[in-house]
Amino acid sequence: MRRLRLQILGILIMLTCTAWAQSSVISIVKESQTVKAPELKGKGGVIFRSERSDLSITTATKGDPVSGTPKKAGKLYEYELQIEISKTGTSNNRVFTVAQQGTAISEKTGQVKMKADQYQYFKVEMVKKPIVLEASPDAKGYFQSGCALIEINSEIPMTLTYDKNIKKEHKAQRRNRSGAYVDSLVIVVDSIKKVIEEDNTLNALIQTENEKLDQLISNNASEDVINTQDSKVKALEKKKDIIEAKLSARLNIELKGEGTNTVIIEPEAIRGLNSKDKLCYNVLVVSKEVKVFKTKYEEMVSQAESHMKNRDYATAQQYYTSAMTAEGATATDKEAAKSSAEKMGRLATVKAETDKYADKLYEISQSNEKVNKEALFNLIDQIAERYDALYNETGDQFYKNEASNLRAQKTKVGFVVKGRFVISEYKGGRLLETPVTNVKIYGSSDVANEKMKKKSYIGKGTLITTVTASDGRFSINLQPGQYNTLIFEANNSDIEENKYVDMIDKSTDLNFKVRFKK
Repeated sequence: MRRLRLQILGILIMLTCTAWAQSSVISIVKESQTVKAPELKGKGGVIFRSERSDLSITTATKGDPVSGTPKKAGKLYEYELQIEISKTGTSNNRVFTVAQQGTAISEKTGQVKMKADQYQYFKVEMVKKPIVLEASPDAKGYFQSGCALIEINSEIPMTLTYDKNIKKEHKAQRRNRSGAYVDSLVIVVDSIKKVIEEDNTLNALIQTENEKLDQLISNNASEDVINTQDSKVKALEKKKDIIEAKLSARLNIELKGEGTNTVIIEPEAIRGLNSKDKLCYNVLVVSKEVKVFKTKYEEMVSQAESHMKNRDYATAQQYYTSAMTAEGATATDKEAAKSSAEKMGRLATVKAETDKYADKLYEISQSNEKVNKEALFNLIDQIAERYDALYNETGDQFYKNEASNLRAQKTKVGFVVKGRFVISEYKGGRLLETPVTNVKIYGSSDVANEKMKKKSYIGKGTLITTVTASDGRFSINLQPGQYNTLIFEANNSDIEENKYVDMIDKSTDLNFKVRFKK
């Protein structure tokens, strides 16, 4: 038993994070306003406000309501849904889909945590001038040392939003010759580099302190000592959250024009800027193609196919089910819709199970508790097997790749080698064991052999650690296949020979005594 932290976190981003996406046609913004409403009687409420009266709002959760006829509130229409709240609190998150009726246009919110007896509000806008951002190569750099230039060319005036701490200079002007609008944002490179360095330093410190905590747990330290170290780790992690929020803000540059959607510059491009670098972008206004369907059946099937492509099978099932009784459906259409609805139902069930296991895996990766590695591997296998099932049903290569990536993660989860260094002696017919301190542990690529007993052996390899614990106890973390042999060298004039242990094909936790002889 040991803590396994962060090694598996990278595989979970896809499973746990949902962004607040902005499409080129529909914009959904969560408003800060919330209203307590005892009349909800324990349910959670949401209200979507829009100038349009032809929207449909749904979730992917079975049993949730679909927005009905909107209520007129001044110049806006309000769409209301009341969601049942789970008493356990484990399934109160929702992702809402906003669709324009009669078209294939739709957009999703991010994860919304439903709160009992409370309304949350969202603003929905149809974008009049959809825009996209394209990188444009520019051979010229920037002249000012310590700074970098970000240049935005657009056929319409844009508003740039950015963290004031990165700004050196910002100019917005109209280029007469081409007629384009040009925004020139000069940023101080160190305003980002220093935060990145601070983040990297903190990451390294957290890793070191986590390793110390793991060793305390492996050495069965007292609960007070473990709790003190754990508190130190948690304090560092809080600092890390603050630093990462600061870095995220400094890497976030948004562009928006009147009647357009919001676009962002790729944060990694900003992160990589060095002195005298230049980034150049073009903002393009794209034409909107809104397909209008002849029948309600065509609309429902189109919406279902769109959600299926996005792997939102529960919502796709709802649309296929609606298509079975929709206006314009022939007998053949109804059978096809029924078959598709059943398939989406199977996929939705498997995906829901996958999400359940992924939530557990995420909790483990974030937990400071001891974790049974066998249970961890079982969770990974459960998720991978369900990805296999989804791939077999859909042929979607995404699932095959994710299953492979998950299984590969198991080989990256290390194991613990721990034990105690002692000198064994028989005195008076009794075996006495005296702790040995100041022992160097080496990891060698050489195969175990008798020559390793000599302190002059030249193939000792990498010094992993020096054990100075007064009781002779040690604990180290290794990766499978990292070393072929561990060599133990005591810095003690009474001990003339090294000890060694074969590590080939070892991948599970080990606990043993290393007995030196005088």
